[in-house]
Amino acid sequence: MGPLLFVPHGTAISMAKAAKEEVPADLSVEDWSKYINDKYGGQLVSKPQEFDTLKMRRFSSGSIDVDCAIGGGWPLSRIVLIAGDESTGKTFWALKAMNSIENYDHLTHLHKDFVKPEAFQRGRAMFVDVEGTFDEDWAKKLRVDLEWHYIARPEHQQQAIDIVSDSIKRNLFDLIILDSVAAMCPMEEQDASAEDNTVALAARKNNQAFRKWGADLNLMSQRTKSGGPCIILLNQMRISIGFTMGDPRFIPGGQMQKFAASIIVLTRAAEYDDTKTSALSQVKLKGTTKKNKTYPPRQNYETTLYLADTKEVAVGQLENVSPLMKRGKDLGLIQIGKQVTFGKTVTNTQGEFKALLASSAALQRQLWRSIINVTCGDCSI
Repeated sequence: MGPLLFVPHGTAISMAKAAKEEVPADLSVEDWSKYINDKYGGQLVSKPQEFDTLKMRRFSSGSIDVDCAIGGGWPLSRIVLIAGDESTGKTFWALKAMNSIENYDHLTHLHKDFVKPEAFQRGRAMFVDVEGTFDEDWAKKLRVDLEWHYIARPEHQQQAIDIVSDSIKRNLFDLIILDSVAAMCPMEEQDASAEDNTVALAARKNNQAFRKWGADLNLMSQRTKSGGPCIILLNQMRISIGFTMGDPRFIPGGQMQKFAASIIVLTRAAEYDDTKTSALSQVKLKGTTKKNKTYPPRQNYETTLYLADTKEVAVGQLENVSPLMKRGKDLGLIQIGKQVTFGKTVTNTQGEFKALLASSAALQRQLWRSIINVTCGDCSI
């Protein structure tokens, strides 16, 4: 047996590590990025144009005013927070998004007009009904295909979080709606006595969920070219007790929702229009984008929702014809002269053009896309 050699503790490990990681100190940027990608696997460091998922996909909200306010439509692979007082249109916009996502391909997230009919797989949504108040009749009036989409009715907060997390990882849905954040009740709180202290328990678990969902969406965007679903969180404002200055309202359910959301839309009190018979015929929905990481924030929207059937429109429809006309003229897309022209469409008067626009879904889509492309940039809604 030969003489024993004394090796300081950790030296052998350090030497093996150094031998394993012999990396030149003067690597170029290109070589360094290749080294990092080889070391960790995958495409972690590249130039922006080499990341396919940085090319954001969007789908229409169903309103030209809202689309222009948020940057061309709701973004895929992002979290959106819609918050406001009661009866300001939060659930309406969520159901409208469910109806809209049906027109987008599940694999490419492109509008069906840009996908070959034989390859088109229409998008699907899941409505996580935490409050247990999903209105099937109202959803049908908004033309939501209830035979196509799914409803989740979790028993407590942990179930809701796990359902959303698992569906993101499996890339089963293109849109996930959570109604609502404030209604998320932890299992411990359900089983506890009213005397037990559960302050901030729900908020802590929500904050953990929002971080988890953000990470899951980021991972999905790296693994698939189409990216993950759009997550729409609904929440209702609360009043802070004892607040004396400024706006006393706050968004309950944890602060992380405001950090995780790429877009925060604050809905405002609606304006109602009553008929002579005192039956509500229409309502003006208003709001503003408080935060937007995909487009300049602080944009306002205002649109009219019809609550009764008329000769021109059906209940649940939005007034898009007049806003399309106005935006088209303001942007110079609709030329007003001896005749009214838009592309190859020519009419003698503005009234004739508006009537044609109201009767032609194809013309509306063409003008809609032109407005979005000029206002928000090139996108395939």
